[in-house]
Amino acid sequence: MQRYSKAYLAKYPEKQGQDLATTRKACERYKTNPVSVFNFLEGTRFTPEKHDEQNSPFEYLLKPKAGGIAFVLDAMGEQLQGLVNVTLHYPGGRPNFGTYSADKSSTLSCASKSLQFLSSLLDKATIRI
Repeated sequence: MQRYSKAYLAKYPEKQGQDLATTRKACERYKTNPVSVFNFLEGTRFTPEKHDEQNSPFEYLLKPKAGGIAFVLDAMGEQLQGLVNVTLHYPGGRPNFGTYSADKSSTLSCASKSLQFLSSLLDKATIRI
């Protein structure tokens, strides 16, 4: 989902809500097709500056943003069966494009956990965006 910045919306107020309408339309298409939805709760790429600016309580993560996943649950909740929580860790430090282009792949540690949704909770949930 492409989100508009606050500065962009201030300049073009008529775009308010258009990003969500586009996403809702896409979600409607998925009602008849199997789909996987990937949502990155950090919402942006980690930098030390962003980490300091947010005063994040996590050492290596930015504060999570719930808007995107709340929207997906609101638009597609009854179609979703669960979620997979995935954590990626690079023990040798964060790789960059040069690492990959020089074929000097670094070690990657991956942990995942599947969580099934309880349909009774989704039916009763009220999600406000």
